[in-house]
Amino acid sequence: MEAKLHVTYAFTEGWPKLCERLEISDGDTLVFEKIGNVIFHLRVFRNGIEVELGIQEEAEESDFC
Repeated sequence: MEAKLHVTYAFTEGWPKLCERLEISDGDTLVFEKIGNVIFHLRVFRNGIEVELGIQEEAEESDFC
């Protein structure tokens, strides 16, 4: 089995809307866990404490490049 290292993903659309909806602000730490082909689990930390998001945001595959 071959492992892929240094794979880059970029959000191309919807990022401003997501940040506004989650009230992301300067200084927040975002942790993305890739759990599928284009599915990520997002964790947000503010002042070192995890923020409860309470939503599940879905994106289309075309939102990524």
